[in-house]
Amino acid sequence: MADDLEVRSALHAAVDGVRPAPDLLQRVRTGGKRRLARRRIGTGAVAVLVVAAFGGTLGYLDDATPQGTAAPPPVDGTPADLFHDSGGELLGDTKFLADAKVAFRRDVEQFMDDLDISDDVPPLPTSHPSYRPPPTESPSPWVNTSPVPKGEIHVFWAGRTPIGRTAVVVQRTEGKGGYMGFVYDSSKGLTTEISRAEDTYPKPGYGGYAAVIGDKRDVLVALDPGLAIGYSGDYRFGNDGRIVREYTRLDFSADDVAVVKVPSQRDRQTAVLKFEGEPPAGLMVPGLRLSSPTYPDPDWNLLGDGNCADGALDDGLRGGFQVEDLKGEPATVRNKPGLIDDFLTNTGPFMTRTVFCAKAPGGRDVRVEQVMGDGAPPRFVAAVRRAGGSLTRDDVVAAVLRPGEPFAAAFVRLPDGQGFLAVAPGATLRYRTDGGQWRDADPRIALLPKEARAFEATVPGKGKKVVELH
Repeated sequence: MADDLEVRSALHAAVDGVRPAPDLLQRVRTGGKRRLARRRIGTGAVAVLVVAAFGGTLGYLDDATPQGTAAPPPVDGTPADLFHDSGGELLGDTKFLADAKVAFRRDVEQFMDDLDISDDVPPLPTSHPSYRPPPTESPSPWVNTSPVPKGEIHVFWAGRTPIGRTAVVVQRTEGKGGYMGFVYDSSKGLTTEISRAEDTYPKPGYGGYAAVIGDKRDVLVALDPGLAIGYSGDYRFGNDGRIVREYTRLDFSADDVAVVKVPSQRDRQTAVLKFEGEPPAGLMVPGLRLSSPTYPDPDWNLLGDGNCADGALDDGLRGGFQVEDLKGEPATVRNKPGLIDDFLTNTGPFMTRTVFCAKAPGGRDVRVEQVMGDGAPPRFVAAVRRAGGSLTRDDVVAAVLRPGEPFAAAFVRLPDGQGFLAVAPGATLRYRTDGGQWRDADPRIALLPKEARAFEATVPGKGKKVVELH
């Protein structure tokens, strides 16, 4: 219960001066028991993000990003003025604007009520053995203290998108800034996705606002932050386990709005945004809980014969925080990229844990981290340490454990002739070289010599699988 409240609080805090790291949600969720069921916001509110909140701001394109057949218009450098400008082809449709304001007011109230989880669990009767009287010296920690909407609801934009009528509306709060809603036609009527809005848009170090809307969650609506933005609808895995994406430039209208179709995000979240110098930022999708198989195994936490306790391979692998002194201004906390970032989808929170430390057949020490939780298949990231403990991008690869029949098994070639990493949850492993006999390897995760040509995985009750190495 506390998790979601803390996450929402973190989102609100993020737009007030500190940009969180990509693993913010991971670290917040580890602080308490996960709340598995929450009262669903009937209108799909809470879908929009302040895009920076999950690991970066909106981003520009990589050098290799395809630009399309026509060069996009130059960036004017002026961000959208949410609280003052108005535009869009439906700005004259007074009935739609009135209906959109009603839907926005209704859904902001639901958004506020959802944040206040103090009444989610009925109190126990006083006769119950587990009953404890509530504290009287302080208010409940679950009461929502977010700013209350106040004043006129302003329509920033109203127009047609591939899913029908859509409006972007804002309303100030008693504090600074306010709330913003993307109101759109859905199968249940007008639906709103809610986020926070700021007077200074975008704030220094932040991106703009965007939402994935529609019953299929397949239309991206983004507002112009005065910077060039690229979007990626999906990703693939490279041979070394890295996430590979292509970005396309968003073309903003004169009204500071861009609308594009993306693959449906209803069941699988893949879309991200990106601008210059920043990591990709995921788009929150209402009702979607990202997950990856975890393959429970009581011996999974730490395998192999190496020593992971010295933390020698942490440096440069996980990244962290970098605090910038702004000479009297409030300090800015930025993400310090880690080498493991190449293996993240950036679509949401993720988890990592060390599962294996050992010496590769080629002689270098190897640390393996399992990455999961962001909706993609589990990745086993192998960091192969050089002499002195240093790591470069070329020293880190990953085996991607895609679902398989009758069970999953994966491998990746280690750099610098160090051999192979083979992974098969719950399996005993053997390997062979050209024309050689099968030789036993470590169970579940194994480091195989570069001469290996295949490995065999056997899971009790599920049979065996031979995987050719290349």
